[in-house]
Amino acid sequence: MQDISSVLIENISHVDVSTGILTCTLHIIDSSNYRNPIDIQAHNLRHTDALRARKLIQGLITTRKHNLPLPNPGSPDYLKEAEKIGEEGGENILDRILESQEKIPHYYGDVTRLLFFIAGIIMLIGLPFFYALLVVPVSVSILVILGLVLLAGVINPRHFPVAAVESFISVALFLFFENTAMNYFISGENIIYAILNQTLAIIFFITIYYSIKTVRGFLHRKNN
Repeated sequence: MQDISSVLIENISHVDVSTGILTCTLHIIDSSNYRNPIDIQAHNLRHTDALRARKLIQGLITTRKHNLPLPNPGSPDYLKEAEKIGEEGGENILDRILESQEKIPHYYGDVTRLLFFIAGIIMLIGLPFFYALLVVPVSVSILVILGLVLLAGVINPRHFPVAAVESFISVALFLFFENTAMNYFISGENIIYAILNQTLAIIFFITIYYSIKTVRGFLHRKNN
């Protein structure tokens, strides 16, 4: 089991003790391997356990933030001391972390998610009218549309691989649709189809900008 003292607790997606039940997901980043986060989930804990978990997590964060000493991780007093520090802490670090999740610097996943979804809708609407002009089989086009929607659904500010993949896909689709649009504009044939492809190229051009900024945000947080 990985020693929790050796990881950075970066995100707590949900902590709710109002009903007496704690459901939380701790998204922790190994300080030596930033690109491979580890998710730890705890569900349906009893109220007493939930409160203890909050104290323990807050204590571990506090000791890491302020470089406070703790007993050796193998010592039976290790978790007990961390829980005590969490209970005595005047500032509620957990709540501050929760509030900060909406203000993640350099994260534009919501914008990219929306643009991918819009592009998928445009492609889905245009497919029945322009399928004869496609350079790939219809089944491939359907899979691409489905892939865009799925990617839009999994975009997450804590998953570097997803951010990197969305950047690559944005570049590839921009080049594809822009090249297709220009070919039809130059030939003067099917101007409506050319406009459709140009619209999609513009959408993916914008997603390149925002997805690259998101990747830069990952690298910035890693270096800091």
